[in-house]
Amino acid sequence: MVEPGRTLRSRMAWPLAIMAAAAFSFGTYWYAQVQSGHAFFNAISFQQQSQLALKATVFDREIGHLKRMTEFLASVPPVPGIGRVLLHAGIDPVNGETFTVWKNRLDQIYLGFLRAEPRVFQARFIGVADDGLELIRVERNANGTPRIPLESSFQRKAERTYFIEALAAPPGALVVSEIELNREHGRLEEPHRPTVRVSTPVANTRDEIFAIVVVNYEFAALLDELGRSDDATHYFLTNTRGHYLLHPSSPAFQHEYVRHGGSDWQADFVPLPAGEHPAGFEGARLVRERNTGQTLIVASRRLYSLGDGKHLTLRATYPLDLALREIRHNAWSDFLLVNATAYLLIAVIAWLSSRMAALQREARLQLALKDSMERARDAAEQANAAKSQFLANMSHEIRTPLNAVLGLAHLLGDDPLNTEQRDCVIRIQSAGKALLGVVNDILDLSKIEAGELVLEQIPFSVGDLCRESLGIVSEQAGEKGLTVELQIATTVPDILVGDATRLRQILLNLLTNAVKFTPSGSITLRASASEHDHRTLLHLEVEDTGIGIPETVRERLFAPFVQADDSTTRRFGGSGLGLAIVRQIVERMGGRVSLESTEGEGSTFRIEAPLDPPDADQLQAFERERHRLEVVIAEDDTEQREALIAMTTSLGWHAEGVANGQALIDHVLDRHRSRQPIDCLVVDWRMPGLDGLTALDRLRTRLGTDQLPAAILITAQDTDALKAEPNADLPDSILIKPVDSSTLFNQINSAVLKRAGHRDRVLEGTHLGANHIQWLAETRILLIDDSTLNLDVARHILERQGAEVRTCGNGQEALERLGLPDERFDAVLLDVQMPVMDGITTVRAIRNQLRLERLPVIALTAGALSSERQRALAAGMNDYLTKPFEPDQMVRSLRRHIELARGAALPVTPYTDADARTTHWPTIPGLRMREVEARLDGDWALFQSTCRSLLREFADLQTVSSPKDDSESRRVLADRLHKLAGNAGLIGAETVQKQAKVVENQLRQPDSPPLIGPLHQLARSLRELETNLQSHLENHSDALSSGRSTAGQQQPLDDDTLTQLRDDLAAHRLTAVATFETLAPGLEATLATADFAALDAAIRALQFDQALDIIESWRASPDI
Repeated sequence: MVEPGRTLRSRMAWPLAIMAAAAFSFGTYWYAQVQSGHAFFNAISFQQQSQLALKATVFDREIGHLKRMTEFLASVPPVPGIGRVLLHAGIDPVNGETFTVWKNRLDQIYLGFLRAEPRVFQARFIGVADDGLELIRVERNANGTPRIPLESSFQRKAERTYFIEALAAPPGALVVSEIELNREHGRLEEPHRPTVRVSTPVANTRDEIFAIVVVNYEFAALLDELGRSDDATHYFLTNTRGHYLLHPSSPAFQHEYVRHGGSDWQADFVPLPAGEHPAGFEGARLVRERNTGQTLIVASRRLYSLGDGKHLTLRATYPLDLALREIRHNAWSDFLLVNATAYLLIAVIAWLSSRMAALQREARLQLALKDSMERARDAAEQANAAKSQFLANMSHEIRTPLNAVLGLAHLLGDDPLNTEQRDCVIRIQSAGKALLGVVNDILDLSKIEAGELVLEQIPFSVGDLCRESLGIVSEQAGEKGLTVELQIATTVPDILVGDATRLRQILLNLLTNAVKFTPSGSITLRASASEHDHRTLLHLEVEDTGIGIPETVRERLFAPFVQADDSTTRRFGGSGLGLAIVRQIVERMGGRVSLESTEGEGSTFRIEAPLDPPDADQLQAFERERHRLEVVIAEDDTEQREALIAMTTSLGWHAEGVANGQALIDHVLDRHRSRQPIDCLVVDWRMPGLDGLTALDRLRTRLGTDQLPAAILITAQDTDALKAEPNADLPDSILIKPVDSSTLFNQINSAVLKRAGHRDRVLEGTHLGANHIQWLAETRILLIDDSTLNLDVARHILERQGAEVRTCGNGQEALERLGLPDERFDAVLLDVQMPVMDGITTVRAIRNQLRLERLPVIALTAGALSSERQRALAAGMNDYLTKPFEPDQMVRSLRRHIELARGAALPVTPYTDADARTTHWPTIPGLRMREVEARLDGDWALFQSTCRSLLREFADLQTVSSPKDDSESRRVLADRLHKLAGNAGLIGAETVQKQAKVVENQLRQPDSPPLIGPLHQLARSLRELETNLQSHLENHSDALSSGRSTAGQQQPLDDDTLTQLRDDLAAHRLTAVATFETLAPGLEATLATADFAALDAAIRALQFDQALDIIESWRASPDI
């Protein structure tokens, strides 16, 4: 039997549920409409302001162009000539010319100007005397053809506004009239012609204004451009009195020909009261048109290019009814989506409630499992440390090839691609970055849990950090129609010391979540600061108007792999690691994270991190590294200026060009006022108007000697004449045209060093792969390595950079060579692990026994552990480079330390090596060919020789035999594998390199695991490497043989050529290969077949000692 109360409740439940659903639906629709209104208003407002700014830029640029044309017409030689004629009774005292002669010349100049400039329809030269009578007038006839009218038609213009304004201005000033219809003889010209007049007064030698140059420009085309629109937006242009100069439907300029002045903006449009604004448009500017009653969204922008008191107003309007129609459509779509989702969730909740009873039964089972879980907890905690280590290792192994994928995708993107290919590259980059983000999160979390996360303490800009972080997510936010805002309080210091990388990671996690979980509205990033315990407490706050976070999950939200609920992962994705990493990083910094959220209204995450202010040295270093090398070039010749800009840009510097001395002064002063420092000025001496020396002198007067940038003067003139000039001591150096990149680098490097005192300022901002420059010219380098292969490669790269290189096979040889009285080196490149005497012992002997404290010694080794680096630096190394080395990194290190040791800038020279290099390296499986090509400086022959040498030297490792267990045998094998790892890295064989390091490390451990498995893997990889390389090495041999067979006449085997070959082989120079190729036909015809084959094989494998023995045995034969 059903209880009466229960029946009544059941009957009332359905009507209440229907009423609640209706209220929810109505509220959802209203909210969606309000949010759509805000979003649409923000979008249309942004579009209007952007278009107004673009059109204003076009207008200002056009007015500026008109001014420059007028300035040109006032500066031509007949203008001052007429001034002298009028001042001296009709005769020019300079050349005896009359007014008629000068007038005819000016007529022709103005006539030619009108032919070249279609926008000009009248140019006049109006005298001040005789009531403003036109002295010269050139105009277009009805067909648009330029002509010189009869003097009888000349008019007096003393009463015209543009004449009066120009006469009141100083000589050379440019006066722009208001935009009006052109009048001739006091009547409007038909058809109407919108006109702007630009006038400038000209003075005679007594600084008396004797004439006004007036140029009439037709403005109709520009007005059409301002009024052009691609949608329902209309544009209006009004003058200071509100009269229309541009109207989308009614004629403009009615105020000039309608009796009562015609209509204006104030009369036609009435502002809409705030109470009548629709929902979502509370902050909009709305007006109603009197005639039609239509309501419009309006935005405006002032234009000041015409001068004081002549501002114009450009307005953009958009019909409100179209906006509301779009808003209702969007609101309805959102309403349907939200309601469908809500009712689906209700159904799911109803189903879940039916499952509660089953869950209660399962809870009893959970109690039974409690004891076993407690016993397993200790084991889980022990396994957690192992898990963290495993995650760190696996994340690193995944990230390494993933970084390669992203790098290759980036390189592909730099190549010319069609649309489909570029789309594929973009997809690869996007997917790879997403995966890399997840991997990095896992790696960071495991580092934190394992206690291996190290926080940097470097100076950074808080403002730059916030702006960069917000900029990364702004595009995604814009796609969703979200408003992003940055608020930085005045209490925030510009520079603080901390881990900027980790702070950026924190902000990006919070901002990305805000964008992801905010369907509409805004996202705000706030920064403030306070003092706490003599430190700066940085407060960062990310606020959104998103979906909010339920109170039930806020406490556990910062745990790993946790999100608000399972549907969050399905709807929005994500690993759930971001907030866990945020909390743990902030806590490692000594700060804290807090959260405030209202479900359905949004969330606010707050970060507090204690940081330190920078000291003086940190602040100076930060400001120095913050900016690129800034160069300003002043050169009047356009081609030479562009060539110098291209030359400096290719060096990696930022260059700006100006065309004359006055422009240089204005530009430098503007940069000085805006606190944008310039490192160096490159100034041409002879320029029209204001020469380079005078410009530098005026800058010194304005800025002071201490604030004047480094300056280099360029001239094609006699330097003796330049040095005789009064200000010849102003520039830091003088360059003679033509200028090449190496000379330019040397002079700017020396000048900046002299002015700024920072030795690395130029080098840090320079691209070393530019302009065929030898960066190590006139230096002597001692290269020490027990691997002949490494010696050859490093020497080859250094010699290409202009260095003179000497080599040694171990530390003992190096000490003997350094001890010779006639041997002086600028730097030493030293392998750490070598037989006889290792690198650590060698550098200690260099410092302590030879007393060479200032000699730069740089470690060059395959070891990459931080402990090895610290050990090498503590022993006396100046720097530490790991194999496979990058040529640019090696060159930078050498230049830096050589300059420090010399106490002077290291000059560079042009690259003159004419050796041919291949420009299309093949793709070989298992080898990182792009990196190898850069490392070997593009030398394909060197790559082939290097590969042959590796395969020959380590051929025995392709078959596996159990290693002997005595310590000496293990050490010898470990040393060989160390050498193999370095050589494999040199040719990009990453797998062989890693496997060789693994076996080497195991061999050096006292209780190592069995080695037979790793040795089998290494042998298999070596065989695969030989197979992949075989065709490329054989192709070279075939081409070599073909070249010999078709070489024609043999090179004679005289004593000089054989001596050259013997010397190259004895010195282990790679030029021995080229010398042998020249002599090969003659040697093949002379030597026994077996001897020639052995000699050929030895030279191709770079076994120069063996080849030298064959040559010496042959020369010692009695048959010779």
